[in-house]
Amino acid sequence: MNAILQFSTQAPERNNENSFAENIQAGFSYLKDGLNAAIDKTADSFHSRFATPVNNFIKDFGQIEKEFQSAQETSQVFRICLNGTYVPASDVLNMPMEENY
Repeated sequence: MNAILQFSTQAPERNNENSFAENIQAGFSYLKDGLNAAIDKTADSFHSRFATPVNNFIKDFGQIEKEFQSAQETSQVFRICLNGTYVPASDVLNMPMEENY
């Protein structure tokens, strides 16, 4: 904004309209550069505060899924989820079951 307020009073031979237009143009350039810098800082802040943790969470979730798949592939035993834990199907079939008549 300082560039807008700086009129050339030291050079009387210059055209005042050109000087005024140059000052306006310099002021708008200064304002535009300031806004661009503020937007860049805001984008960096947004990325570091919101996008990075969400991205890391998704990566962690994907890693957990890969580990689960590799554990299933190595054991080759059919497992059933029972009360939040995976139990081999042979153990489930050997458990006491209620009889329905």
